[in-house]
Amino acid sequence: MQFHTTSDYAIRTVMHLAMHPDRCCSATEIEQQMGVPAQYLHKVTAKLKKLD
Repeated sequence: MQFHTTSDYAIRTVMHLAMHPDRCCSATEIEQQMGVPAQYLHKVTAKLKKLD
């Protein structure tokens, strides 16, 4: 199954946060460990925040 790039980055971001429920994760950490570009990460997290 293929996802749109934004969906892929959103899923990877949520997965990273779920793997570390005991602490806050910085955007820089997610960028480096999950390979999500900074500009996309900000866009994705803004969309996820709206869904909350």
